[in-house]
Amino acid sequence: MKSYLDGSRHYAEFLKKIYQGEKLKDESFSYRVFARKLGVSHGYLANIIKGARPPSRKFILDTGKVLELNENELAKFLNPYPMDTTTT
Repeated sequence: MKSYLDGSRHYAEFLKKIYQGEKLKDESFSYRVFARKLGVSHGYLANIIKGARPPSRKFILDTGKVLELNENELAKFLNPYPMDTTTT
């Protein structure tokens, strides 16, 4: 699934490429199947892939772990999100 990283500028675009690639391999692959694998609802995933809802930082981090993305790969998609700068 990491091969879908090439050319993906946004996480939703990356997920869409994965979905489309898996759908070509297996017609029974659906948002429900993909969402179950990622641990989210199919409606939420569909809204993100269709661009109706932006993915949250937590969503990117959680699903990135499932998709076995490393820190550098995740950072590519987390740039729009500010890092935690809280000090003690």
